[in-house]
Amino acid sequence: MTVVSVPSENPSREKIETSILMAAEQVFSQHGYRGASLQVIADRAGLPKANILYYMGSKQALYVRLLNRMMRRWNEVLEDITPDSDPATVLSDFIRTKMVLGQRYPEGSKLFAAEILAGAPFLTEYLRGELRDWVASRAAIIRQCPPRGKWMLSTRAGLFF
Repeated sequence: MTVVSVPSENPSREKIETSILMAAEQVFSQHGYRGASLQVIADRAGLPKANILYYMGSKQALYVRLLNRMMRRWNEVLEDITPDSDPATVLSDFIRTKMVLGQRYPEGSKLFAAEILAGAPFLTEYLRGELRDWVASRAAIIRQCPPRGKWMLSTRAGLFF
């Protein structure tokens, strides 16, 4: 007996979440957190509002997920640094990556900037938890370098050399 595969008419969870995230990023970046509504996000994603709540939990959870996603994108460039990394290359790659990501994800960048300008009310937990731990791990790597090594902090310039 031959089994014929029939394509599913139900999109995968990943596709639905991607659709929601893309729509939400646009709506939040255009209207801010307060001005955005789940109904507008649902309409833009082509889904019922109930699906937004089912997949994301709440408006706040969706918003925080977008902010965290943008931070992870930016921080990935520093994941592989070691005490032997060339500081000029690391700094150059970090700046270049932030510029490219700003162009590739303008809505996410705008969303993050607006959150920071508002005092980061929705990022407090992330800033005090995950990001703080991540920054501490990067600082520990830099502290492993010899005192007069490549990762010397210039107090005048405020940059790593």
